[in-house]
Amino acid sequence: MALTKMLDDEICQELRTNTIIEGLAEGARLEAAKVAASYKFGSYGDIMDIEVEEDKRRVMVSFYSVKAAARAFTAAKGRQNIDIRFGAQRGHRSVNVPAEFIIEPDELNCVSAVEDDDSGTCTVLEFFDVRDARRMESKVSSIPQAAL
Repeated sequence: MALTKMLDDEICQELRTNTIIEGLAEGARLEAAKVAASYKFGSYGDIMDIEVEEDKRRVMVSFYSVKAAARAFTAAKGRQNIDIRFGAQRGHRSVNVPAEFIIEPDELNCVSAVEDDDSGTCTVLEFFDVRDARRMESKVSSIPQAAL
């Protein structure tokens, strides 16, 4: 219960996606857009993928972490004449763990939200970073069912 309250702060409420979408300026070269986006946004965190949508003249930058996406978005939004918005989440950030599962204290900093499922048999941990979610999935799947 204290963990849920601790995580229920303003920053966690705003961090919903790891993807930002930036419109390309008129006359921007599409073939250079990927490199330019990597250069422009790479300093805000590790980039998972960059996709250029030529037909829509925009570039989608997906970070591993929602925190990195929020930093990049805030910095870009501060510039004038920038068409930028959040896109859909890419990669899974949520992991179902058995209700009796014990999370290590050093893993708590990686968790952005905690919810119990309706059945009461599972807890859903949401992570800031998709890599942390993958590590937790691996950890949970490696535990023998008899131990749970």
